[in-house]
Parts: sequence; structure tokens; C-alpha cells
Amino acid sequence: MSRKFLHIVFENAKLFKKNSRTKDRIYTVIKDKKGKFKGSNDFRKNYDNRNFIEPITPNQISNMLHVMFGERPIPSFRSVPYKKNNNIYNMALDGYLKIDSPKQNKSAKDSTLCYLEETINIEKGHFRSRTNMKTIEWYKILRFLGNELSDIFLNEMSIILGYNPKERPFMELLGVYNQYPTEMENIVSYLIQCKKKMLVDFLKDESYDLNYLTKTKKYNYETVNKGVDKVSVLYGDMYIPIDDNQIHKIQTNVANILDGGFARIVGIVHETDIYDTDSYTPIREISTETH
Repeated sequence: MSRKFLHIVFENAKLFKKNSRTKDRIYTVIKDKKGKFKGSNDFRKNYDNRNFIEPITPNQISNMLHVMFGERPIPSFRSVPYKKNNNIYNMALDGYLKIDSPKQNKSAKDSTLCYLEETINIEKGHFRSRTNMKTIEWYKILRFLGNELSDIFLNEMSIILGYNPKERPFMELLGVYNQYPTEMENIVSYLIQCKKKMLVDFLKDESYDLNYLTKTKKYNYETVNKGVDKVSVLYGDMYIPIDDNQIHKIQTNVANILDGGFARIVGIVHETDIYDTDSYTPIREISTETH
């Protein structure tokens, strides 16, 4: 009697290669000396051997199957207090994988075949991302002053100017002290007392530094909060052996694989119905080596 296989198709599985500038963090649950669980995290870039060399390994396929069978997936690079289901992991090892995404030479001088890459927008910029633009806006100044001092500053400037200064660009206040030196003496003295002399220099147009107001560690609102990165988008299919008892344990026919990849069970087939087996790689032979 021929074996049965789950036929699983996956698409849009994003593969990010090792990146020393990543802002990703690794969260690990460990036991302390008293036997209590506690969490710790650090930047992924601070660790070696946190990326698989192969694009898809038995670990990721096993995690996909864990979800389909209603089990918790097991992180590949951090410890957790629960264990993987060995029966599900062995199912993954006995399966076959084929990635259909096209490849090309790495470069004109390097004939190593690599999956095609594309540039995409990502939610996190590279580590310590900073823009070189020097802009100054009201929201930055108000955060620089703080709530109480902001109210005092706006109220005094409204009386002196005869209009609400927030209704106009902040840059219009550059050198305004030179127009109203007597009227602004009190507010200028108070700003200096509150250690906001850099703003006073701006109002007097005397060697002010926009970097101080917009790009210091405490008041930096010019951080790039998104970025771009290179990614390979993989698609293909796999066959995973399964028996009648395991079929009834399937909880869902969809799961994720890699970053945002959508995997779904499209059918259950007999071994004799699988063609072109030479184009599939036995999952057991796929390396889990890291770098």
C-alpha cells in the first residue's frame, strides 16, 4: 500500500539574508539560579550563527507543521521552556521540498547561483538610522521645552507679536529678538535660567545649532523609522508523509513560513501520484548549518 503525503504549496516567503545592520532583537527565556524563568534580549547583530545558510531548513518546515497541527512552533535561535513535537519534526524530515523561485549569478565575476533579490520597504530602518536633513518644526521645539515652559513661551510670544506664533513656521522667529529686545528681555532671561540658551541663540540669530535642537540623543526626532532592504521572495511546494491517524489531528490547513510566507495544504495524494520526484530535495538532506 502506497504512503500518503500532504501536498503543501507556499508563496511570498521572504528570505532576508544575514545583515550586520539589522535592528532585530533576540528575546530569550532562561532559568535563573533559583529556577525562575526570566527574559533577556539583545540585538541579533551581536550574535554569530543566527542565520541558516540554506533558505528553508527542516526547522522552518517543522514549525509550519506545528502550527497546522495546533502545536506551538519552536524558535530556531532562542530557548523556550517548551519542547518541539518530535513526531511532527520527523514528519518534516521525511518530506520533500522544491523551491521554484528563479536564480541568477551572484555577479558578473561570481557564477554562484543566488535567488533573485528585490528592494522592499521595511518597518524598521537600519541600526542607528539617522537622516542628514536639518529641519526645525514646532513639535520639536515644544518637546525640547517641555509642557510647562512651552505654555509660558507661547503665551509671552503671543503678547509680544500680537498673534499666535504656532500659526506660522517656527523659522520666522529666527532673529526676532532683534526686533523686540526690550519686550523679550524677560522671556529670554527665563529661558537661559531654564538652561535653554540654544533657543535664545536662535531667537537672537547668534551661532545657533539646529543639530542641538533636533538631533541630540534626548531630543532626536529625525530618526528614520522605516527603511529598505534586499529580500528574496520564494515560492514552491513540498510533500510531507502522513498516515490516517495524523490526518485527523490537523487543526488548520494554512500557516506561515519564513517572513510572511503563506503555506497551505492543497491536497492529500498517494505516493504513486507524485511525479517529477527528481526535482525535489529530501528535507532530511537539507543542512541546518548556520553562519
